[in-house]
Amino acid sequence: MKLKKHLALILALAMLSAAALSGAAFAEDTWNGTVGTVPQPVGDIITITTGAQLAALAADVNSGNTYKDNTIRLGDDINLNNHSWTPIGYFTGYKSPTLPNPDNKPFKGIFDGAGHTIRGLNVAVTNMNQGHTAALFGYVEYVKQNQTKDKALAAARPAPSAGEIWAAAHEEALARGLAPEEANIFAMKRADAVETFGVNPYAASAARGIAPPPVVSKGTVKNLIVKGSVSNTAGGGASGIVCWNDGKIQNCRFEGTVSATQSLRAYVGGVSSLIGEYASIQNCVTSVDVTALGTLYSYGGGILGFCYVSTTSSDIFDAYGSIANCSVEQGSTINSQMDAGGVIGGFAYKVYNCSSAASNVLVNGQPSGTYRGGIVGGFGAATNCYWHKGTNNIYQPTYAVGGTTITTGRKSTAASLPIASVHFASPLSVSVGQNKTITRSYYPSVAGANTPTLPIWASDKVSVATVSSGVVHGVSPGSATIKGSGAGSPAWQPQQASMCVMPECYVTVTP
Repeated sequence: MKLKKHLALILALAMLSAAALSGAAFAEDTWNGTVGTVPQPVGDIITITTGAQLAALAADVNSGNTYKDNTIRLGDDINLNNHSWTPIGYFTGYKSPTLPNPDNKPFKGIFDGAGHTIRGLNVAVTNMNQGHTAALFGYVEYVKQNQTKDKALAAARPAPSAGEIWAAAHEEALARGLAPEEANIFAMKRADAVETFGVNPYAASAARGIAPPPVVSKGTVKNLIVKGSVSNTAGGGASGIVCWNDGKIQNCRFEGTVSATQSLRAYVGGVSSLIGEYASIQNCVTSVDVTALGTLYSYGGGILGFCYVSTTSSDIFDAYGSIANCSVEQGSTINSQMDAGGVIGGFAYKVYNCSSAASNVLVNGQPSGTYRGGIVGGFGAATNCYWHKGTNNIYQPTYAVGGTTITTGRKSTAASLPIASVHFASPLSVSVGQNKTITRSYYPSVAGANTPTLPIWASDKVSVATVSSGVVHGVSPGSATIKGSGAGSPAWQPQQASMCVMPECYVTVTP
């Protein structure tokens, strides 16, 4: 008996020692379903450590507080314990070319997970009081500069009619080289989304040549791991991280299931269901089961469901949401009533350096269908993207984009896929004078080609911590964020500067 006690004590001490060496947090708050209060900011940073505080953030945002001047930072892991979760923010539609829809409740701040995990997410939207948005975050929106001037200019022109929307989409389809029949389908699907959700006010002003594309500031969710289940039987969207995204999602990972089974439309993605013109998803990873079963229009993707795009021909090839360096893990299943893609369901033209090892991409449960693609389900293009199509595996698409014969990027084994994403183990704890190497994880985890290097490193507070080649040195007590960039690999081609992949590690330096 004494021997067993001694062994148990030794094992416990060993586990504590290992945790201390790794810098892992000991505590994880388990939510009891109650709503607390949002902590007061220190400077412009609000640190959340409990599920009750996170629920209070959701209640505040859904009451109209956008938090546009704040950074919300997780200070620990949170277990939502499968209690019913109300998404942070919600979206009902873009209703005016000059003013936001007052029914929309966006989050406009920065939410920094700091490498922590929110597990036990349980979202089940069953009525339209929560809009079209089911996810941890329902709606994230950017803060647009010079907005007052743009609104005044945009007010001089009425919103386009339904006919103008269809005609512009049809013109764009022909410009992309689609055959007349395909152009009709393209225009029909595009016009449906725009007419259903309204005209994006920022897109309307930019489309008419009134103002340059907006500068995105804040409206960001980053460095976060989410695990759980999301479903929507009332609205059109469901995803793991941010359902309706008009901002940025960076360095995030989702593991779980997402589904939308509304009677008309379904936009479903592992990270986001729908993104706007100037929104982006960067360096994100999913291990997910996606189900998009709307009876009219459905889009399902391992990362993203659908890109909401502008409505006039002046935006051709320009104002589209961007996806870069995202990965879909082996074992993932994407099933859509209409358009199913390993990475994106439909309408995506700025897709860079993505890699999908999804095991199943299905149309209405079947390994067939015109709009089924290894990267994009229907209507789109991909640059330097790859997907796994096993030999004689009918559950993985033959072509990169549904409805085309593009085979560029197809790999017959998962191991030959290039690595598309890199995440840092975070948070990291070091003491003053100590050195620690940041642990990196590469995705898809089964991929074996083109491991990227990160030749450029930076610390936002060199008085607290410095970094060289991924080795962090503690200088003085405090916290700092370490960034790596400039990934050197043939699988990481450069794209527009705003899409530079930049993994982050949150570092705490102790005395």
